[in-house]
Amino acid sequence: MKYELHKLNNRKLPFIFRDDEMVAGEKDFTHWHENVEILFFYEGEGVVTADFRQTLTKKGDFFIINSEKLHMVESAHASSPVRYYCLILDEDFCAENGIPASDLQFREHISGDAGLEKKFRAVVDAYRGGGEFREAAVRAAALELLLELARGYRLGKEDQQNADERHLDSVKEAIRYIKEHYERPMSVDEISRAAGLSKAYFSRIFRAVTGCTVVSYINIVRCRNAAKLLSSGRYKVGEAAARCGFENMSYFTRTYKQIMGVLPSKE
Repeated sequence: MKYELHKLNNRKLPFIFRDDEMVAGEKDFTHWHENVEILFFYEGEGVVTADFRQTLTKKGDFFIINSEKLHMVESAHASSPVRYYCLILDEDFCAENGIPASDLQFREHISGDAGLEKKFRAVVDAYRGGGEFREAAVRAAALELLLELARGYRLGKEDQQNADERHLDSVKEAIRYIKEHYERPMSVDEISRAAGLSKAYFSRIFRAVTGCTVVSYINIVRCRNAAKLLSSGRYKVGEAAARCGFENMSYFTRTYKQIMGVLPSKE
């Protein structure tokens, strides 16, 4: 089961690199993926939710998102944002260089490692640099960083945290089901059956993992897909709403404004 599929078509630079910011009240969309993701926090304080656990991060901290871990990031304070770099490493690049990152587990929260920070900033500098050897510089810097993690922060089997994988797999199955069927009406009963859990228990676990109710999550998926249709310029508001599972236009307009921040007619 995969929720966020990364399209890393550039084999010379098989990475995703972003400079991200989360402001007060904003939450990253709960998701998971196969590739390992490295977060480096350089300003403010954040909260990373990985599976069931929340971790407070500060300036200079790393957080490693291991393969297939549900996660999201948010600011820890109402008055200030959190800023961080995000580096996602293609699993094939890792394996080709002798480090099967998707099969390993790394320590999640790393604080106070000046050497690791130096290697990460070398990746940032390489990305921001130019010249004919830029791609080679990025690859070399990323590999140095990955090697440092593998040598210093790989967890042994006895140290790996034993989260309730059955519960997490149930939530992942529910998210996959929602993403495959959001275009038609669906109920919480239907989704909980697909996840193999009772409605009450499933609803509680789903909220604990994702931070929102099942209905709210369905609406988020529908509105984000409606936004894609509207931005294409090929669909009117009513058409986009119908194609994304909304049967009532006033409910769609109200929900869209609440989630996306603007009226659908403004897209």
